[in-house]
Amino acid sequence: MDSRKCKDPRWRWFFLILAAAIVFVAALFLYFFGWLFGAGILYSLAVILLFCFALAGAIAIGLLLYALFRRWCELRGAPPKGQGTREKTGQTSTRVPSTIYKRPDPLIYSQYYFMARGFAVTWDNPDITITELPAPDGTMTPVPSHALLPNHTYRIHARILNGSLEAPAVGMPVLFWYLTFGIGIVPTPIGLTIVNLPVKGASGHPAKTFHDWRTPATAGHYCLQIGLFWGDDAEPDNNLGQENVNVGKLASPATFKFPLRNDSPATRRFCL
Repeated sequence: MDSRKCKDPRWRWFFLILAAAIVFVAALFLYFFGWLFGAGILYSLAVILLFCFALAGAIAIGLLLYALFRRWCELRGAPPKGQGTREKTGQTSTRVPSTIYKRPDPLIYSQYYFMARGFAVTWDNPDITITELPAPDGTMTPVPSHALLPNHTYRIHARILNGSLEAPAVGMPVLFWYLTFGIGIVPTPIGLTIVNLPVKGASGHPAKTFHDWRTPATAGHYCLQIGLFWGDDAEPDNNLGQENVNVGKLASPATFKFPLRNDSPATRRFCL
């Protein structure tokens, strides 16, 4: 037999049906032969074979009805077409792997991100501004970051962008904190806000948020930082922006405290 016929599913179905028909005819012959001549063994064998055929036929009819019902559902859900046309559209549902999806890219001007790639940076962050609290008429006076008053409340404004054209970041936390100039310092939290960041170019982009900050009572240099937190970020390295600020006026020569912190449980000796 030609090997191509063996690979053709129609020929396989043909031989399957032919074999089933031969077995069925043999079962009928055994049934009538045993019934006429009283051959109990042949009669019992024929009854068993006929029962198996009846069971297989019931299963086949059930599968056929299921296939017809499924095809009917596919045709009802298919887009409308001209009369007499029919198109094989394949599967009506597709399983998308969990690794293929669109992710947002919330970002802020991040000096550490640019320095890691060899770019020059400015510590006067264009995405972070400081103003006085709103006046009665709603205006907010900008304040230079190198001339902040101690123990005074200012408003920190943050501009947040999205590098993705396809995925927004809804309900993204934005954390404000500052670092004291020194060695082994720890961040001091200011506050947390939640923003809805649309896709790049959409209405409401870039998103803007703010938080009020009461400056420390001690004059000195501080590093104001803003961090964006999104668990499914396409580029998490550009989520930290910094603005260097000076609190209080420094005379010449400048005199200020230099904090030194030791996070180790053992005693350390520092040489400055």
